[in-house]
Amino acid sequence: MVSILPGNILDERQRREALALQFTNQPDDERPEKIESASAALQSGQLDASGLLTAWIGKHLVGVLVVEFMPGSGASYWPHHVEPIAECIAVEDALLSRASDLLRDRRIKVAQSLIPSGGTEIRQALERHGFLYVTRVWRMNADVRAIKIRPIADLQMDAWDSANGSTFLNVLMQTFTGTLDAPELDGTRTPAEVLAGHQASAPDQSRWWLARWKGEPAGVLILAQAGSPEVLDLAYLGVAPAWRGRGIGSAMLSFSLEKTAELGGRAMTLLVDERNWPALELYREAGFQDVDSRDVLLRKLQLT
Repeated sequence: MVSILPGNILDERQRREALALQFTNQPDDERPEKIESASAALQSGQLDASGLLTAWIGKHLVGVLVVEFMPGSGASYWPHHVEPIAECIAVEDALLSRASDLLRDRRIKVAQSLIPSGGTEIRQALERHGFLYVTRVWRMNADVRAIKIRPIADLQMDAWDSANGSTFLNVLMQTFTGTLDAPELDGTRTPAEVLAGHQASAPDQSRWWLARWKGEPAGVLILAQAGSPEVLDLAYLGVAPAWRGRGIGSAMLSFSLEKTAELGGRAMTLLVDERNWPALELYREAGFQDVDSRDVLLRKLQLT
């Protein structure tokens, strides 16, 4: 019989055992750092221990699934790991059923999972529990020192502050209309929830900008710190529909690269939906290189 125990009732040794299993398939040179980072996040509360779900048969740990709760009524499933035993499907279903209970209890509106492309068994398990495959995203990197910054004409980038906060949010919501980047998410959350999500992933709002084209609000840009102090993440770049097709996205990207260099960064990273061909062309023309890809699965919950 499979028993599911959350991380908040496990001792430290059991938590570390679970994290070691979670990162089993990571490269040997990266695995210890990932375990330490996740362990520290659990200890600090940055990662809610109740979302660390572990599966046991007797006294043997046989599976683990991490559900990371995100501000703004969202959740992210880390790719789960189950030992190759005869009961592996039963273990997967037990973990994912408990995770579904957590989503309902937390009143989560949308959950996502980014899994290695071609991860058939993980994908099939998620699909048994309400997830749908929607797209593939590409991780891209660029060395900002090797990219020539283009001159920016007619573009004014205003740093976020309380004075332009409402305009920023209004333009941010406009950018979702007709977007080719995860259009399935459009309309799933309120403006306040969308803002909370960005505040969690990019808390330094000195790296948020409202783009004005010839004085008119036209887009938003958000940069975030990536894993290394020398790497910034292009967390969000969006142009409102009325202003698309004028080169504003290209100008904003040039600004972001220039700002990254000014902040001491040497590289920029980003994720882009493979369906968003204008963005892919823009990034590749700017010098970004494909690093890897992930399959994206989404589950929208109907809350009553």
